[in-house]
Amino acid sequence: MRWGPCAALLVGFALPLTAASAAAAVNDSPAPVLAAPGTAQQNWDNLSCLRPGDRLEVLTVRGRVLTGRFSGYSEAAIRFVSAGEDVVIEREHVAQVARRPAGRGARNALLSVSAAALVGLAAGVGAEAACDPAAASEAASDVALRTGRAVHHALPELVVIYRAPVRPRQP
Repeated sequence: MRWGPCAALLVGFALPLTAASAAAAVNDSPAPVLAAPGTAQQNWDNLSCLRPGDRLEVLTVRGRVLTGRFSGYSEAAIRFVSAGEDVVIEREHVAQVARRPAGRGARNALLSVSAAALVGLAAGVGAEAACDPAAASEAASDVALRTGRAVHHALPELVVIYRAPVRPRQP
């Protein structure tokens, strides 16, 4: 079976998209945190490090994820703007607050996937020139997996600012 340039290009595009999630599973690295769980990270006053306008992600105790721009906080609640609306969530309903990185992630991912596609194409075509389809597939897969791993580590991750203490369940 002979690989054409289109098949090599398809491999170059498809594998990096799945390789990033495969790399995350292989690395199994959690998002960076400010402090170890059970210590200062559970301090509500950590929200003082946020500035008005910072992008954030709030996870509620019911599992709902809300994103927006930080407005402020008090002992009782956190305030932010989401989709042009002011949102106030009471402290007892907040499970986690994380700062979202500046918005260059999509651009970086697109550049990385484009580079992976070109490298995958070159690897596929180069191995095809040697008339070895198995080598072409293996080379393209290896390059795509390595590129996906690099993309995963290059993209900024959420930084957890506050995580609510785990409450024991009532029987």
